Amino acid sequence: MLVFFVAAALQGAWKRRVWVLSNIDTSGQSDISRIFFCSLGSKRSRLTVRVIGTFVLPSSTRKTSLQARWVLYVEETMPVRDPLKQAGHYAYAVPTQKLERVMPMVHCESWIERDFAYLLEYDPMVVWYEEQPCKISYIFDRKEHFYIPDFSVFWRNQQPSLVECKPASKLDEPENLRKWSAARLWCEQNHYTFMLVTDTTLRKLGSLLPNVKLLAGHGHQPITPQAREWLLRTVQAENRALSVAELVERAKEQLAPNTVRTYVWHLLYTGELSADLTKPLNVMTTLVWLPAK
Repeated sequence: MLVFFVAAALQGAWKRRVWVLSNIDTSGQSDISRIFFCSLGSKRSRLTVRVIGTFVLPSSTRKTSLQARWVLYVEETMPVRDPLKQAGHYAYAVPTQKLERVMPMVHCESWIERDFAYLLEYDPMVVWYEEQPCKISYIFDRKEHFYIPDFSVFWRNQQPSLVECKPASKLDEPENLRKWSAARLWCEQNHYTFMLVTDTTLRKLGSLLPNVKLLAGHGHQPITPQAREWLLRTVQAENRALSVAELVERAKEQLAPNTVRTYVWHLLYTGELSADLTKPLNVMTTLVWLPAK
């Protein structure tokens, strides 16, 4: 006999959805569990239950008891924190131009979150994102636990994502696997995707990440309209890519070399100029050109 426990309720303005993972084989020998979706109907006493898929238990939890295996997932979307009030709690802050805030910073708890935030800020396919956007509660072994994703990301022309940033060495920890199972179920029901970003993921980017971080330092600095127009017009007039050193040489009577370099890095960051960011940025060797329209 398959036994599972369901609790669902309306609390104020928040509607709760419930997922239940229960082992198919009550003897505890099977590693496959059913996933049920439960929701309240128009009447408080009516509860709709349907199977939406199956779930294979991670190898690290296969030897636990059946009682410890059942998991109740409760989704409750709400703002988690006010970054302005709690900014001092976080180790890193990344300047943002994509979020409208009194203090235009994205606050991160780890260097992996910080570096991923730099990529989100630079990526033109990212419309908007937010750190620690919601709280997903779930019950494991009859105790309530909470999972807070590191980011929600809204992309152009594709489903939004919940993102978790974690060292690769912690991917197989049972507690993390339970949290991410809850997140994946939440994403399935809310038409999101779930992404895991690790230190290994970031290392595979090579020179792109340090280049983006370097450009970000200049991208938030102002550039005069006259300098922008001159640089773009100079690059456009050529039938080839120009090195940053060539632009410095051509502007030496009008602008200091360091200023030209800063302005070029600014235009690369804003996408008004293009370059191969898979190679280390260098004044002598980096070539720039106008992006294709």
